[in-house]
Amino acid sequence: VRSVAWVHASLFVTAGQRQVKFWALEGGSKVSTPTGLRRAAGMGGSGSLSALDTQPLKGRACVLGEHRDATISCVVGNGYTTNSQSTPAPEDSLVFGVSSTGMLLRFQSSDRKVDRCVPLNASSAAAVDARRAPDGGQGGTVVCGVSDGRLRLFTFNLDPLAVVDTPHSLSHAVIATQFEGDAIHVVYSDRTFCCWDLQDIQAPVKQRCLDFHGAGVWDVDTCEEQGENLAAGAIVTVSADKSMRFWNLSGGDAGDKRVTGSELAQVIVTEPTQESVPKKQGSRDKSPDGLRCVKFSRDGQLVACGDFRGNVRLYDTSTFEQTSFIEAHQAEVLSLDFSHPLSGSLLATSSRDRLVHVFDVNRGDVVQTLDHHSAAVTSVGFAASVASDKLWLVSCGADKAVYFYENDGLEAAATSLELTRSRQVQERGVIYDLCIDPGTCKYAATVGQERRMKVLDIATGEEKQCVKTTASDEANVTKIDIDPTGLFVACACSDKTVQLLDFYS
Repeated sequence: VRSVAWVHASLFVTAGQRQVKFWALEGGSKVSTPTGLRRAAGMGGSGSLSALDTQPLKGRACVLGEHRDATISCVVGNGYTTNSQSTPAPEDSLVFGVSSTGMLLRFQSSDRKVDRCVPLNASSAAAVDARRAPDGGQGGTVVCGVSDGRLRLFTFNLDPLAVVDTPHSLSHAVIATQFEGDAIHVVYSDRTFCCWDLQDIQAPVKQRCLDFHGAGVWDVDTCEEQGENLAAGAIVTVSADKSMRFWNLSGGDAGDKRVTGSELAQVIVTEPTQESVPKKQGSRDKSPDGLRCVKFSRDGQLVACGDFRGNVRLYDTSTFEQTSFIEAHQAEVLSLDFSHPLSGSLLATSSRDRLVHVFDVNRGDVVQTLDHHSAAVTSVGFAASVASDKLWLVSCGADKAVYFYENDGLEAAATSLELTRSRQVQERGVIYDLCIDPGTCKYAATVGQERRMKVLDIATGEEKQCVKTTASDEANVTKIDIDPTGLFVACACSDKTVQLLDFYS
């Protein structure tokens, strides 16, 4: 049984694979709650012990005709509720159902037959609801949610009324719908929840939308600068569902409200591409899909994301259009970082293929490749000093090493980058993440298997601090970030906790 719904006070209907059945309560009597159960629930009142008796029901099958091989995914009566002031008479009761073949069916409860049907122009449908006319008349509205993410509205006679489009550019199936007054609540298969205002049924308005990712979120970054479509403090998230989503959480005026009804400013879905990783003949590809990491440029004008296939994409945040596509690595991209604006438009990427590449964003080509790591490079970050006129690059990896590279001359890096390895720090465990102190750009903080945050001086490689960041002896610290003022540091742990620390104490 896939669905059950009341038709009126003494009749309900069930539906499922190749069957629709009507079930009548004999004599139309209502079953009351026993006194003992009411008292136990704190409801008081009286009840009848006979209500505990089992009442046998015999279902009467509906004649499906040409739809006999279909699965009826969902059924609903024509507006009956326990609190309804306009309950339809039994002889006027209608039942609406949607099938796995993408059809809307109407049943007459009096003769239990399909008297009308209409195609929904979709491969399948899984949600339907109905409401009676507000004035209590015989008319009403039926809404069907289909596999392409649209809502299709009909009269009780199955005449088309309107089509409600998907809430954003992602097309995901509708899995549940429910009327509430002039609004309809919709749940989509990608975990999106949306509320549509149907006061003007020809022009539905999105009242509220909770646009969650449809799979695990791998990375998040914050835009510090005000943009045309993004407020200062906006964040971007990337997920295994192949989407990148921008959120205006500060409540500012910036942001494209076409997708709105929520804090979501924009959704970008990455197009399927051919893999940059060559396959061996007869091998099975087990690498996951989706986006792995993301980073805003320092001025907030660009955002870069890396995927599990080793590709890097760059987008203009003013238009949300893709500006570059780079086949950067032979394995998943684990980290990204943009350089200081004075050093030109440089982007560093690290990967499980043990390489660090530095790209010129304007030209889209590799400026330099660093291959000193002997295992996956888990994180990479730029640091710049205007006072000493130097550009540094710091990387860490699963080989338990932190490498420091430097280039003399900030502006010279824009035309002739030549990063040289200045020092190496060897730790006792795998290093999962690092971040650069944005306040001074003098320190790099790392976390890893040692369950400690270590603060290293970028210029000398000297360890300045070592702090245990988790109370558990089994949890690892997997991510670290320092706030823009350089005063606080946040550490995410594998025990589902986040530690917030004073960076200097």
